[in-house]
Amino acid sequence: MPDSRPRLEEVLQVFERHRTVRQYADARIPEQDIARILQAGRRAPTDATGFMYAVIRVTDTELRVRLAALCGDQQHIADASDFFVVCLDLHRQARLLEALGERQAPLGAWAFLFGVVDAVLVAENMAVAAEALGYGTGFIGGVHYDTPGVARALRLPAGVFPIVGLTMGVIAREPARRKRLPLESTFHENAYAPTTDAVAAACFEAMVSQGGSFDWKRTLVRYFAAGGIMEQREPTITAALREQGVLPR
Repeated sequence: MPDSRPRLEEVLQVFERHRTVRQYADARIPEQDIARILQAGRRAPTDATGFMYAVIRVTDTELRVRLAALCGDQQHIADASDFFVVCLDLHRQARLLEALGERQAPLGAWAFLFGVVDAVLVAENMAVAAEALGYGTGFIGGVHYDTPGVARALRLPAGVFPIVGLTMGVIAREPARRKRLPLESTFHENAYAPTTDAVAAACFEAMVSQGGSFDWKRTLVRYFAAGGIMEQREPTITAALREQGVLPR
């Protein structure tokens, strides 16, 4: 039986090389590589074989510029070789059920979770495939800055909601490797291990950047503390979910 360890090491190195790329060279990804990336996305697991996702490849230059603005003025959306918006899709499911003479069940939290998981798995498969081919990628949560605007720009019907954007292309500048929380603070065995003061201290220590360019504590407070970005955006994102028919009004 052949030794698979060298192959495994190559796979693991793809994950170790991961960076969020924001500076892309003026070069195109060949279509044969795009086809391989899309196929990787298609092979992602799906809950209840529902395939509750849709991927929109944005090739129109003007639309790219518009989406870059809608996503918080992220120029790399326009600069990258390719930009995809990966969506939760419950619209197709409704049409398929209609073709079978059935009516889709009322949508709620369970359907929403199924669709989000499907979409994220597809996006991750695509990113890993692109990075294995030597390209850079970047996930864009900014599709939620102005979700109604993004939905209108992409002509998303009711039941379709953008989950994440994904840029990819030839890397112009390799960004620094971002740190990660300690393994013991995020991976548990048999039961959840509470976050003690010692674990919290280890998390803060692990995320200290060597050059001081990234202040994780400040980011944590800015996004997740009371009055932070998450709380400020909650009414907007909830309204967008209802407007797109993904959650009941």
